[in-house]
Amino acid sequence: MVHEDEASGAADASGIEVPPGARNAGADPTLDDGESRAPAGERHVTRVVVWDTPAAVECGQRFAVKVGVTCASRCTLAGRQLEVRDHADERRATAALDEQRWPGTDALYHAEVTLVAPDAEGLYTWEAAAPASAGAAPAGAAGRGDAAESGDPAESGDPAESGDPAESEDAAASGDAAATKGPAVPHARGSARFGVRVVSAPACLLTVVATHAEGGNPVEGARVVAHPYRAVTDERGVAEMRVPAGEYRLFVSGKGCVPVRFDGKVTADTTVRAELTQDRELSDADIWS
Repeated sequence: MVHEDEASGAADASGIEVPPGARNAGADPTLDDGESRAPAGERHVTRVVVWDTPAAVECGQRFAVKVGVTCASRCTLAGRQLEVRDHADERRATAALDEQRWPGTDALYHAEVTLVAPDAEGLYTWEAAAPASAGAAPAGAAGRGDAAESGDPAESGDPAESGDPAESEDAAASGDAAATKGPAVPHARGSARFGVRVVSAPACLLTVVATHAEGGNPVEGARVVAHPYRAVTDERGVAEMRVPAGEYRLFVSGKGCVPVRFDGKVTADTTVRAELTQDRELSDADIWS
């Protein structure tokens, strides 16, 4: 089972929208939008966010996370390299940021990074980072960040120098075409840490059957959690999760119902029946009786 954070998107300290569930870090997360734009000649602040991290991964299995990078001055970072390092500071993967910004944002460039979990169980802390760069395209520039660093006008994609009418139109549409003529801008290193929980291969099938205590009707959409595993009941009130053998604390909660908890050891295929009672407000009579 893979669980993704459910928090709604929110702006980080620079006022830039980040995706739901993103964990972000920056060179100075206390900066507000006015302070975050670096003066001329100084390195621009770079922030990194990580999201879509799985709740748990089996030993040695592949998994993917999304990594986003943004400049506080909203520079074009397409093509810029990022890396992921593990708990031992070993490089696990590298990737190039996509050409397109993340939908709904004006400066968040992203990449999906495929990784391999360690062979031993445990909770590990890994780091995604955008290394410091000598230069990147200024805000509004259409060229790739790495091409801007090279200083080669033919590779930079600068419409003012390449003479490409289509790219010139794109830059004009961005509302900052003049910035495409600006010099490459150095960027500070940015990074964000994220957790990787590694578990053994699930050998047991845990089945939860949720019903209403009054009437016995199935509870559809009830949330089932046996950390780090999660599931939701179907129209039959049934949820299934494959889990490794071990001790678990199981929670079952339905909309408008009082949550219930079960503690126990799972050593083989197991079925748990949860009867949920309606959660109602207490009347004055209930309170004072």
